[in-house]
Amino acid sequence: MTQVHPVLLLGSSPYTSTSEAITRFCKALPTLSRVSDGETNERSCFTLWQRRVFPPEILTNRFMPDTPQIHDPDFVLTFESLKPTGYADAALTSYPIFCSLRAQGIVPSHARFQVCLPSPINAVLAWVREPYMALAEKLYMRLILTDLAKIQHAIPPHDLCIQWDIPQEIAHMEHTYNPPRAGGFGWDVMLPWYDDVREHICAELRVLGDAVHEDAELGFHLCYGDFGGVHCVEPLDAGILVEVINGIAANVARRVSYYHIPVPRNRVDAGYFEPLRMLSMRARESTLFLGLVHAHDEEGTRERIETAKRVLGHAEFGISTECGLGRAKAENLASIFKICRRCSVSRSEAHIRL
Repeated sequence: MTQVHPVLLLGSSPYTSTSEAITRFCKALPTLSRVSDGETNERSCFTLWQRRVFPPEILTNRFMPDTPQIHDPDFVLTFESLKPTGYADAALTSYPIFCSLRAQGIVPSHARFQVCLPSPINAVLAWVREPYMALAEKLYMRLILTDLAKIQHAIPPHDLCIQWDIPQEIAHMEHTYNPPRAGGFGWDVMLPWYDDVREHICAELRVLGDAVHEDAELGFHLCYGDFGGVHCVEPLDAGILVEVINGIAANVARRVSYYHIPVPRNRVDAGYFEPLRMLSMRARESTLFLGLVHAHDEEGTRERIETAKRVLGHAEFGISTECGLGRAKAENLASIFKICRRCSVSRSEAHIRL
């Protein structure tokens, strides 16, 4: 008996044009049911392009240490201080290209247009100095919801998939609920500026999730980042991810189509996957995509799939990479696509029920 694992691509790519990205995605993986525009060029590195949204008076040099900061004690941050994010413009520019390629048979006829958006926490954390973070988060929420409304007005909901990308929320949960330990990029500076971390994150994701049209697909991409191939912290197991998923499932009123979680390359052990047994009944109504595909590691990918099957038992799941592909090298992309194709169908053994 074989088990089919659908494949999810998380959005970004190193390609230089929307047409190239969509064409390459679909030729490499012709069964995709959600296809992004590749988040090309300046959008390929997650929220780093959002620096332009915020006024210079509130910018941090966290990622650009040689950049001088402007300190104006009289500056007052208002909604009018912010510039458009550019996410709506990008989506509405790419959607006609997606439709044209679908009409040519390059994009599968059943595929939806996938738009990946950051939560306010992620945009603010990247660029805003601490004294302004709380207010900037509220104002950016208005901005991104305005973008979402424009996207949903222009693109039919039955043709749309909205994916919220929430890596920083995972880092903040790790800071709060797991013991301190060595981290990767930004671990010492990317701290939460808000109290009651779990409640704050659940409230944020409730607003974002319920703003998506009920006829559009809704997905959440949880991750630990991969800047320079390094996580913000190495997870002990999938426990924090399950905690966040269960929080989303309990707070978002509309149905969530899928959740994506990362699986580190070195975690082929059952211990990493064991917390998945604690997914709530409502969370299990959504498709779970495991980010266990790693470049040049088909054997390890298959081992991780088999371990996940032993833990999840009868539950079906999809496969993906840990994070987006915006910083992937060409040779790694070819390997990732090949492994996704070959591992999307696996031999199914007797299942252990959750």
